[in-house]
Amino acid sequence: MSDQRDRMVAELKNVVIPALRAKGFSGSFPHFRRIRATQIDLLTFQFSMFGPTFCVNLHACPPTGYTDYTGKHTPPNKVTVTHIGGTLPLRLGAKPPKEAGHWFSAESTSEQILTDTALGVLSLIASQAEEFWREREHAKSTVA
Repeated sequence: MSDQRDRMVAELKNVVIPALRAKGFSGSFPHFRRIRATQIDLLTFQFSMFGPTFCVNLHACPPTGYTDYTGKHTPPNKVTVTHIGGTLPLRLGAKPPKEAGHWFSAESTSEQILTDTALGVLSLIASQAEEFWREREHAKSTVA
């Protein structure tokens, strides 16, 4: 891991992870889940292997966990964004439908910029991620 990536991970763990825990998320870096009665909200941090950038992928699955097309079941306390097939996750910060992915930069040597990046992620979780999960929950409830 690069020094810049290590510093960004440390800042995410310092700023974002406590807020995720306060919102009911469990798991360990980079995979988190919030198990609710109606669905499991999923969030995964993904770092690029080509440089100090990262994205935050969001998904949701049934509260019972996820069963893939082969019949393999991943239980609620183990499921991550990477288990879910079929549909693409939302990348936090993306502006669909034109922008499929959004990558955050961790290239700075400035601690303040890294902190600001982590705070930006936190702000998007409060707005875009929560809306994404509400929409998934609402779509399921209107189909049933």
